[in-house]
Amino acid sequence: FGVAKTVCEGVNITIAATSYMVLEALKAADILKTAGVSAEVIDVRSIIPLDIDHIIDSVKKTGALLVADTGTADFGVSSEIVARVSECDENILRFAPRRVGLPFSPSPTSPALADAFFPRATHISKNAMEMLGLNPKLLPLEGKTEDGWHDRPDPSFTGPY
Repeated sequence: FGVAKTVCEGVNITIAATSYMVLEALKAADILKTAGVSAEVIDVRSIIPLDIDHIIDSVKKTGALLVADTGTADFGVSSEIVARVSECDENILRFAPRRVGLPFSPSPTSPALADAFFPRATHISKNAMEMLGLNPKLLPLEGKTEDGWHDRPDPSFTGPY
C-alpha cells in the first residue's frame, strides 16, 4: 500500500496507470513496441498515499509522461499526477504530458457512443505516438478494438476499481 510498481520496463515514455487502466496500458505498450516505442508502465496502486517519487524517477528516465486513469481526465487523479510531476522539476519533461481518461460528461447508454467514451489500449497508444511526435498510423491497430463492448472491462481484471 502506498508503493507504486513498475510492471513493464521502458525508455521512451512513462505510462502511469490506475486500476483497470494498467491492463490497457500493458496492451498499449505491446502495440507501441511494434512502432519501436519502448513504454514503461507504472501501476500507481494507491492514490492516497501517492508514490509520486516512483513516477518521477521513471519520468526522469523517459522524459515523457502519459497518465491513464479510470476516472475523468479532468480534475482527477491524472491531473494531480501531471501537476506533481510538472512541479517537481521544470526540465524533467521533454514533451507536454498527456492524460487519457473518461470525458467530463455523463456515461453513454448507447453502444455506438461507448467506443468514444471508454478509453482502451488503442486510445493510449495513439496519444503516446502523438505526444512523441510520431504518426499513430504506424501502429497496427486494425482488429485491436477489443470485443466491441467498450463499457465492459477485460475479464482478466479482478479489481478493485
